[in-house]
Order: sequence, then structure tokens, then C-alpha cells
Amino acid sequence: MRIAAIFVAFLPVLAGAVSPAAAAVQVSNQTGISLAADQDGSFEVTSRRPAWRFAGKVDSPVSDLTSKPGRDLAGDYREIKFRFRATNGVARLGAIRVYDRRPVVLFKLTFLGPGTTAETFPSISTYPRELHHLGYTGVFGGFSFEQLGADGPWVFFDDHANAFIFSPASHYMNASLSLGPNGELNSGLSADDGQIPAGFSATTVLVIAPGINRAFETWGRFLTDMTGKTRPANDADFSLEYLGYWTDHGARYYYRFEDDLSYPETLLKARDEFKRMNVRLGHVQLDSWFYPKGHEGTWRSADSLGGGTYLYEASTELFPDGLAAFRHKLGLPLIAHNRWIDAESPYRAKHAMSGNVAIDPKLWGKWMRYLRVSGVRTYEQDWLSGPAMPARDLAAGETFMDAMATAARKWGISLQYCMPLPRHFLQGTHYSNLLTIRTSGDRFGREHWASFLFNGRLASALGEWPWTDVFMSKESSNLLLSTLSGSIVGVGDAIGELDWANLRRVVRADGSIIKPDDSITPLDLTYIDAANGRRSPMIASARTRHDGLITSYVFVFALANGDRQATFSPAALGYERPVYAYNPFDKHGMYIQPRNDVSFTIPDDGAYWIVAPVGPSGVGFLGDEDAFVSNGRKRIAHVTDGGALTAQVIFSAKESRLRLHGFSRARPDVRAVRAIVENLTYDPRTRHFHLDLVARPGTSPIVTFKASVL
Repeated sequence: MRIAAIFVAFLPVLAGAVSPAAAAVQVSNQTGISLAADQDGSFEVTSRRPAWRFAGKVDSPVSDLTSKPGRDLAGDYREIKFRFRATNGVARLGAIRVYDRRPVVLFKLTFLGPGTTAETFPSISTYPRELHHLGYTGVFGGFSFEQLGADGPWVFFDDHANAFIFSPASHYMNASLSLGPNGELNSGLSADDGQIPAGFSATTVLVIAPGINRAFETWGRFLTDMTGKTRPANDADFSLEYLGYWTDHGARYYYRFEDDLSYPETLLKARDEFKRMNVRLGHVQLDSWFYPKGHEGTWRSADSLGGGTYLYEASTELFPDGLAAFRHKLGLPLIAHNRWIDAESPYRAKHAMSGNVAIDPKLWGKWMRYLRVSGVRTYEQDWLSGPAMPARDLAAGETFMDAMATAARKWGISLQYCMPLPRHFLQGTHYSNLLTIRTSGDRFGREHWASFLFNGRLASALGEWPWTDVFMSKESSNLLLSTLSGSIVGVGDAIGELDWANLRRVVRADGSIIKPDDSITPLDLTYIDAANGRRSPMIASARTRHDGLITSYVFVFALANGDRQATFSPAALGYERPVYAYNPFDKHGMYIQPRNDVSFTIPDDGAYWIVAPVGPSGVGFLGDEDAFVSNGRKRIAHVTDGGALTAQVIFSAKESRLRLHGFSRARPDVRAVRAIVENLTYDPRTRHFHLDLVARPGTSPIVTFKASVL
């Protein structure tokens, strides 16, 4: 039975009742969050775990102070409402909402009369001050442990990983966080003219939780629940499910093609390379080279930054038969890039523009229809941090983003944001067809690993898969991190240089990517080390969840001039029982208790560990020995352990033999249904076993493991 402590003037109130005007109103929830507001304009929020206090005050004494229950897309809540007057004397309506089952407080300000962007609500003057902070400040998210970006969110935490997040919860294209003269946490709005019309409302959220990643997850899911966004699965469309070939900045065929071939012929030959390797290629990306740009409207413009979009259609110089004809020959779906609108583009005379972007739904509809009939299934909007920016008013930003998403949805096209600011990550919570977002610089490499992971946490919290950008197939660590992102995996090799031995560690023979359930994120201890200025190794993990049996995939790398000795415990990954930790690069593993340490020296290109629980069967199942994400659901559909460990193994249509392995406290007894077990070996010293599983292509046999002696 749910018991909620709800008090008005510190006396119980029946559910559904509305309190009379009173000196104070207090409500609380099941997570230990309490809220109080007083007629003098002050309010207070306290949490039980951690034991923190937040307080502030509006500009005047309040009237009509009431409390009532309610429900929205995020769940049941109690809300305190009140009226007050801004410094200009104009009435405002304030509301503070506490959710029954979430450690979340929502603040809402409604302008009952005109106002300005100088007004803020809430303004929180009392909060835990001696904390570390993480902000997001610029392109690709721009994480910083020193600065706090105006777009938000602001993440504060202590050395025990207790955390709170202060963030806009609406109007993300104009929301603006700031510090007051005495360090107050202020939430407001930004617009070039500084004016806010009557009737305008804005919301802000405060999330309090024990655990940095826990706070991120609570915050992000609250925001996507509030908008009703469907958070995409890691195989939601072709771009996420299958290996891709990319031609963006850093790829071999970015603004160039083979000397003896045309651009389309080059891409067709690259596709044939995958066919020769007998692996399915899932899509091809066309970057900004494919359409006319600049004042002269050519595919390779000499203008600054290569020019803006002149016409958004395939260049007839490159595609004389049109994009649809090329796509028909290619036989694969396309991802299509776009820029800002060039100053000389004819679109400017015919369609509504704001800054350098289109805000005319008709033009967006025209573009998306063209893409759809040409075989494009994902639209990539680039340069969002500039020049592809609208005017900074209260309408243009949302109109631009809404028009793009609405037209794309109508024509069955998914979205990817590139060069986003933090506001675009947040605005993306409105769009179920925004699947992926770039979180690090062009041409993925070691110099981008930290930004990819820290910025990637912003994306994954908000239901957006973080995309690494292009790399080459021979680059094992880049390939591994891209796979662990749960997002797109796309390579940009020259013809004849694809490394199939590496790619087969990522995909099944049918091209389906074997990936984790969620995106790789830094551990809480990594945030704490970074905030303290330590040059400690960066440790991040992703997971596969099988009926309570969680397999973790841990990537570790040393910072420049940083410590190369690394340590992590299974407990830091959430384990409470013994595990088997295995390094697939050096073929070394260890059976370990949850609070003991895995210690190692980090190679130049990073270290990788797979951590599997050892349950009642005495077996720690590691899954597909040839796959980076060895227990990923595209290979291992189900795992249970109730005294015998049972796994359902997926064979794609082109596979008949798979190599499985794991740990067993004694030589395992292995049996299979709809498959044959061959070449079972067991090393009593390492307690590591290997076997071949042979089955008909396209089947999903069941394999059972049990240690013969415990």
C-alpha cells in the first residue's frame, strides 16, 4: 500500500483536497523529498538521501497559496501554487511540484502579464555549496568540470557520488541558467529583445539522487516522459541495426573519389567490397559534397566553410540521373547530410527563414518528400552550433526544430543532429524520430574518447544514441567504443582496405551489430576523479541485461600524461555476488568477489574487460568468443541461472558454427537443444572453457551449462 505524507499547515489533508490560504504549505513524497512554501515568498526543498537542503524566495509575499494533487505524463504529484508580483509589479503565477515516486521537483513560472528575460524562477540561494560541478558549454555538448553552460544541465556532486541536477524542463532553445551575484542558482530565458509576453510559461527541474549516473538517468527519463518521447531501441532502424559506410569528414571519400571512377561508381565499388566479404552493408551516408553549395551553387564551393546549401538536391554534376537512380543501383538506404541555407540560395526569396535556417514547414515538407522518394531514410542536420542557427527569439528556435522533425516524421525519416549545442540535446526530447546525435569531433580517434564519453552521457540520459563519427575498420579501439555506444557503427575505409577480421567482432554474418543494451558511460568514480583534477584512468561501462544476469563491458584508457595503472571493483559496476572478469585482448580472466579489485596496466590503445556474474550454476557465461559485446542480445537472446545456466544463442541466416566460452568452477556439463556441442575444452588451472556450437543457419538453439562439481 502506498503511504504519502501530505501536510497543509503541518496537518494531514485528505487526497484530492485543496488547502485554504495558510501561513505555510508542506508536501513530501515516497523518495524522501519534502517541499514547503510560505506566504512570505520563501520555499524549501529537503531530501533524505542525501540529506540536503535547498531554499529560495520569490520577489514578493505570495497570495492564494494552495496545494492539490495531480497527474501528468511523469506520474502522480502534489503541487503548491501561489501568486506573487515581479519587481515590475506585474502578477506572476508560481507552482512547485513534487512527484510521488521520483526524486524530482518541478518549478513552473507563468507570466500573467508581460515581463522580461531579467526575471528568474526559481532562484535557489541555499543549496549544498561545497560540491563539484559538471556543465555542458558548447559544440557536441562541450562538457566542463570548471564552467557551467547557460543551456544546462548543471550537475553537482560530492566525493561520495551524491548528486543533484538543475536544469531547464521546457523551451530549451531559449532556456538560460545563470549564477546570481551571491551564487544563486537561477533559471530564466534568453531572447534578443529581452521581452516575455503575457501567458508564457517555463519550467525548471531539480533532481536529487545518491549516484551521479543514477541522477542522470532519473533526470533524463523524467524529461522524456514529460514530452512522451519514445526512447529508441538500439536497433530502432537500419542505421542502428546494421553496419554503415560513411563519407563524412575523415572518411576516404569525403569530397573525393577514385581517379578512374565517378563519385557514384566509387561508392558502388565500395559496396561491392562488402559483398565480397560476404557481410551485409546496412546503409551509405552522403555528406555535404552531394548537393550544390555556396554563391555559385556547385558541389565543391570555394566559399568560406565550403558554403551553405544552395539547393537541397543531388548535384547534377555528380548524379546526372538523379539521386533516386543512384539509390536504385546501390540497393541500400541512404543517410543524407544538410548544412545551413546559403546567403545566395533561391530558397530565401520563396520561403520563411530565420537566421540561416528554414522555418517554413512547406520547404521542410518538400525536402523530406524528395529524400524519401530518393531512398533516404535518415536526415542529418549539421552545423547546429553555427552557422545553422535561427534568430534568438522566443519562437524561431522551436519552430525550426519542430518543422524539421514534423516533416521528417510525416515521410518516415529519422533524424541525426551534428555539431549540437546542449540546447539541441534537450530539445531532442520532443522528437521520437531523433535517434542519434554526435557527441565528439570529426574523425573519431583517441583525442575524442573523453568528450565522446562525457558528452555521450548527456545524450544517453535523454534517449538519444551518441554517435562517435567515422573511423577506419582496422582501428580496434575506435571500433570497440563505437560498438559500445549502442549507436551507429560506420566506417570510411578506402576500397581494398576494409579489415573484415575486425568487423566480424562487431557484426553477425547478416550485418546486424552485436551491441549492448545501453550506451557506454563513465563510472561515478571517473566523474569524481576528473572533478578533483586527478589524472586517473578513465573507466566507462555498458551492459547487457538478461533476466537479472547483467554482463558489463568495461573500457579503460589513460589520459595524456596520466596514470597507466588502473583499478576497478565489480561492486562499482553494481555487482553484489562473485563475477568472472575477462580481458579478451590478452585472453586473461579472474574469478573475483564484488569488493575486490581488478588491477592492470593500461595499453596505449586502452584496456577492455568483460564482467559476467557467476550464479548458482557455478558458471560465468561470456557468450560469443569472437564478439566484442559477447553477450549482446543479437547473439545471446536470453540467459537464466537457476542452478543450471541456460542460454538461447542466435545463428543468423549465414552462420552454422559459433565459438562460445566462459568460466566454470568445475568442468561444465554442457547440453544443447537444436544444436551440437563440439570441441569442448576446460582448463582446470584457469577454469576457462571453450566450445563450438553447431546448428542450422537461422535457428536459435538452447544451451545448458552446469558445473559438474561445486
